[in-house]
Amino acid sequence: MSRTQGEETDPVDDLPSDAQLRIEQSALVARLEVLFHGIQTTLFAQEMAAQQQLHSIVDVWAATNRYRAAGNGQDLGPVSGMPDGQVPPDGQPAR
Repeated sequence: MSRTQGEETDPVDDLPSDAQLRIEQSALVARLEVLFHGIQTTLFAQEMAAQQQLHSIVDVWAATNRYRAAGNGQDLGPVSGMPDGQVPPDGQPAR
């Protein structure tokens, strides 16, 4: 049966078949898996960058303490009361 101009289509004719729905659902699941994997990869990369930054801060702090312990830095040695003689991050002696 062919449609003539102005004739309304039946909404049931526009519904996808079960096979089409399964294909679309599979495609959606695949896209979501890719998205989730991308989010995990980004979070892992950010965590690694944060760890690297923390290690560099610790290295600078340790080098500063070695410098001060050697008697450099205007006669400021390690600050008493700090764990392992560490200097506070702002470089000011603890009071």
